[in-house]
Amino acid sequence: TSLMNILPCFFVLELSLYLPFGLHPISVAYKFAIFAIAMIVLISLSRLIKFKPQKTKNIFLVFAIMILSGVFVGHTLISEKSTFGMPTRFDYYEDNDVTNFLKDNLNNQRMFSFEKTLRADYNAAYDISSIALHSSFNVNDYHTFGEKFLDKEVTPLGLGAHPWSNNYGPEKSMVKFFENKKYFDFLGVKYIITQGYNFNSVSYGISGISGNHIILNSNEEKFFQTFVSPTSSIDSLGIFIFGVNFEDTDQLILSIDSVPYSEENHRTSQLSKIKNSVTNEFQISPPIMNSLEKSLKFSLNYPEASDEKYVVLYFDIKSDNSEQNVKFFLNGEENKNEFIPFVITPVEKDFAVPFNSNDIFINENPDAFPRAYLVHDFVTVPIDTAQDYLVKNNDFDLRNSVILESSLLKFELNNIKSTSYDSDSLEFIEFKENNIRIKTFSENDSILILTDVFYPGWNVSIDGESSEILRANGLVRAVMIPEGSHIIEFNYIPSSFWFGLLISISTVILLFIVYLYSRKTYPKIKS
Repeated sequence: TSLMNILPCFFVLELSLYLPFGLHPISVAYKFAIFAIAMIVLISLSRLIKFKPQKTKNIFLVFAIMILSGVFVGHTLISEKSTFGMPTRFDYYEDNDVTNFLKDNLNNQRMFSFEKTLRADYNAAYDISSIALHSSFNVNDYHTFGEKFLDKEVTPLGLGAHPWSNNYGPEKSMVKFFENKKYFDFLGVKYIITQGYNFNSVSYGISGISGNHIILNSNEEKFFQTFVSPTSSIDSLGIFIFGVNFEDTDQLILSIDSVPYSEENHRTSQLSKIKNSVTNEFQISPPIMNSLEKSLKFSLNYPEASDEKYVVLYFDIKSDNSEQNVKFFLNGEENKNEFIPFVITPVEKDFAVPFNSNDIFINENPDAFPRAYLVHDFVTVPIDTAQDYLVKNNDFDLRNSVILESSLLKFELNNIKSTSYDSDSLEFIEFKENNIRIKTFSENDSILILTDVFYPGWNVSIDGESSEILRANGLVRAVMIPEGSHIIEFNYIPSSFWFGLLISISTVILLFIVYLYSRKTYPKIKS
């Protein structure tokens, strides 16, 4: 009886330890000590109280309530007094200005992030399409296509799993994109996210390559860096920064001057919030104009710096000729091998940047293909060779033709004309994770290209009649469409679903049969 009385109390006590901690380890120890003392007291009471059963229960209940209340009050006081305090609930996937812009403007096209911002798989939480994926469910075609055409240095984790700006630096990231732009266009990448710079910027170096760094832990100016401006104007300067205990009231001050000094080109810019491990943008106001080929220098000052509060800047090693014009000076002495990577953004905009918020830029690619489109020309290749064909024929027109890996019927080949038609039209009627409906019109037979991965379990119907999905360009889906107007519907119903459903139904039937059989045989066994 005592055991039955104590067990519910133990249960409630143990639950108290499962509350979110977020506390200093010594505070957690205090909470456990209160818990242990309460358990010992409860056990002792169950042994010491020896009255009549009903009185025992009532007395024990009063003491139990007092002990549990004491534990609750003690835990609450410890949480309030703890160094760290209780954790604040925060929705990491709450919509923001960036995600709202993408949702309003992508129109079934895709984005790709060079940064930790909306990096691989984060886009899924916001229901935003991206070509960056990090998943064990990706088909091998996706990995091989990415390595051959998008990023030859991609890791096994997948495209974009490691932010490009951190791995390659801003300049190499932009070069890599434009070298492979044809294939980013094909996959419908309309927007590219960068932080601290945009596609109009000029970048020098990658932070942290040399392994060395400089710490600003006093308000005295320790360094400056000179460079020859490659742009005709300077609207902002971006620097990769890591701040330690940087507070909201602190300021990091950038000073920029011409060499030799000229009051006309003197500017200062303040940063009141540091984003660690990314490029932080210092806005130059007003912008420096007519700066092309001018020699300039910049320095950073942290007035509130101390041994506990400081800013870390990382070096890169000089490699190409453009970086030879950059010179880093520490305490008056030049470091001829290393420099602080930085980014210059001019006023002029050769590339469209339709959105900018808190150092995050959304760069627009005007040549991105639509998610689905019609073509009237094709080539056929053996199974699993389309990507190799594309490598050997890098001038292949992906917008007006397609590489198919399937043997087509002869009459189908003859019905498709090798030309494009202005009268072609295509409209998405419905676009969901497992269901896509598209309305098409063409005066001749055509091939519908849907730039979603060719994946087992997808089925297609044309006006309600089942058809075949072909693998196109070694990665995506294609469907042969007759002339005229049609409704094409893609549905994802994998065979594993039907197999699992069959097993479940069979199990239910078997259990029901066993139940009926047991009802008949049990009376006989009992008798």
